[in-house]
Amino acid sequence: MARVLLFEDNPINSKMMKMFLEQSGYYVELALSFNELQTKVTHSFDLLFIDVSSPALDMELLAEFVHRAKQGVNCPPIVAVMNNAKDAEIKYYLQIGMDGYITKPISVKSLRETIEIVRSGKVTPAPGEDFVDVDKLSGALGISDRKMLVNLFEQFFKNIQEEVPLMQSAAMSKDYNALRNISHNIKGASRNLRLTNLGKLAEEIEGQTKYPSASLDIMSMINDFASACERVYNDFCNKYSK
Repeated sequence: MARVLLFEDNPINSKMMKMFLEQSGYYVELALSFNELQTKVTHSFDLLFIDVSSPALDMELLAEFVHRAKQGVNCPPIVAVMNNAKDAEIKYYLQIGMDGYITKPISVKSLRETIEIVRSGKVTPAPGEDFVDVDKLSGALGISDRKMLVNLFEQFFKNIQEEVPLMQSAAMSKDYNALRNISHNIKGASRNLRLTNLGKLAEEIEGQTKYPSASLDIMSMINDFASACERVYNDFCNKYSK
C-alpha cells in the first residue's frame, strides 16, 4: 500500500483529507506541525501533501524544506494544499519545486486526479501556461495520425530553438522588422498547435515592436517567452520522447 505523509494543522481538515486518501487506497500518516513534518519526511513515503495555507507555516522555511527534499534520493512528489489559490501563489509553489497543487474544498475526485498527475511524472502547468496534449489536438483538428502530430510538435520546438537566438539578436540590434516577422510566425504556429499562452507571449512581443521606445523591455519579454517554451518542451519530452 502506498504511503502518504499529510501536513495539516487543522484537525477537522486533516481528518477529512485522511478519509479521502484512505478511500483512494493510501496509508496516511499525519504531521500536525512543521517540525513534525521535517522529522517524519525522512521516513519512506510515496506522496507528500502540505497545507501551505497554514498560518504556522513560514514561507522561507517551506522553500528551504522543499529544496532540501528535492536534493535527496527518491524524493516523493510534493503537493501544495491551498485555499482559494490565486495564480501568483500557484506559480510560486511550483517554482520552488512542488510538483502539483490542489485547492479546497477537496473532493475524492479532485484528489485522485491530482495524484494521477504528480505520480505519473507529468509537469503540472501553472495557471495560464500551456501543456502538450496530442490526443486533444487530434480531436480538435480531426487528424487521427498521432505520429504526424508528434512530429509537428518536434518540428515546432526545433524551430523555436533556432528562432529565439534570432529574436534576441534582432532585439539587441534594434531590427524590429525582423523581430516582428519572427514573432508573427511563432504566434500563428503556436495557436495552430493550441499552445495558447506561447501564442499570446509571441503576440505581445510582436505588438511591442511597433512601439520600441515604450517602457516595456523587449529583451525581457523574449527571455520570458524562451522560459515558457522550455517548460512546454520539457512537458512534451516527458510525455512523448522515445
